Amino acid sequence: INTPLLLPCCYDGLSARMIARAGFEATFMTGFGVSGVNGYPDTQLISYNEMVSAANTVAEGLSSVANANKESSGPIPCIADGDTGYGNAVNVKRTVFGYGRAGMAGIMIEDQVSPKRC
Repeated sequence: INTPLLLPCCYDGLSARMIARAGFEATFMTGFGVSGVNGYPDTQLISYNEMVSAANTVAEGLSSVANANKESSGPIPCIADGDTGYGNAVNVKRTVFGYGRAGMAGIMIEDQVSPKRC
């Protein structure tokens, strides 16, 4: 299949619910959006714990739509912004496991050292 998969960005439970209810097949939890909804620029001011908390609310929003629609396949998948992994290799491992526990289907990690260049 040569059809692109659109991943609209979510940043909290409400935006995740709107994306799922609109019929999209997947979503992406954006660090820019999570930072913005908390009143910060996207400059690594949001911590790992704040991002995992956002991942939990996103997963809950997606699950609630799947439950309301009686979706036997479960919620739509969400790929999460893992930034640079929030530190060294041990932190990257923690980030991957934490996002997985929160219900994220995948993670994007930037190939940069901290502090980021962009």
